[in-house]
Amino acid sequence: SDGRFYCNWADIIIIHRVMVRESIDAVEFWRNKGKPVVIDYDDAYDKLEGDYNPAAEFWKDGLVTIKNHSGSYKKRLETHPLQLFAEGISKCTAATVPSRQLVKDWGHLTHFFHLPNYIDSRRYLSVPKRVDDGRIVIGWGGSLGHKESFEQSGVGEALRRVISEYP
Repeated sequence: SDGRFYCNWADIIIIHRVMVRESIDAVEFWRNKGKPVVIDYDDAYDKLEGDYNPAAEFWKDGLVTIKNHSGSYKKRLETHPLQLFAEGISKCTAATVPSRQLVKDWGHLTHFFHLPNYIDSRRYLSVPKRVDDGRIVIGWGGSLGHKESFEQSGVGEALRRVISEYP
């Protein structure tokens, strides 16, 4: 497959968050060939809260939606996703996470590296500012699983203040 072609020449293989049976099989395949495999993730899947998090059905209940020609239905996985996740992490060479709490919670499974995922603004203080054209540009990247935490973070009030001051 294309994945094996590209991974064959890679010095390190990084899996982003998805650790299902196929991922675990791939980890084992590449580790047996001497390749380091690292899992990178940023959520406490075992501590998901809230009824509106679309990921909770998968991570808490072990349910997946199966779509076919006549519609869709829910199916419970044979092995709970958290069990697969723990198994997969334990087979990886290492893990990278942005939270020291994730290191505490899961660090017994493999070697963990704490890599903060925020901008260290001190690194950019000497960078010349762009010409001010009067616009304010605000961006956010996240998935539906982060919507609830985004809405409850207080950023909405901050945005209202910015908008009222700079319409």
